[in-house]
Amino acid sequence: MKKSELRVLAIIFLTVALSGCGGAIDGCTLGGVAITVDTVDDPPPNAPVTNSTQIQDVRVNGTSLRATQSGTTFGDILTRVAETDERADFALDGRAVCRIGDAFTDVPRHDGDRFGYYFQHDGAVLRVTLLYET
Repeated sequence: MKKSELRVLAIIFLTVALSGCGGAIDGCTLGGVAITVDTVDDPPPNAPVTNSTQIQDVRVNGTSLRATQSGTTFGDILTRVAETDERADFALDGRAVCRIGDAFTDVPRHDGDRFGYYFQHDGAVLRVTLLYET
């Protein structure tokens, strides 16, 4: 299986898994999610780009950051990536996965080439990918 096919399967699995969260954070039993945030010079032409205000206040404290970036909200991480043009990689546990899932429920996702969620933030276009960790 190609790497791109595995990514698509991971996104589909994450979407199905998150659909059961529905705000019931205490009942969430997901293992975790790997999140990547990076700047994009040229998003795919049909990718919806959403204003980041929809997710910037989501708390991500308690994360296991695998990069030098850190922050207490998604907005903090988006700002650091926009300012430094450095990619941020971090992981969240099951309870935080539901918070993120709830925040991203109404955000349009691009499922084609270079899949993910595209956001306008501080004059930059950022791509956020969520990959479920088994």
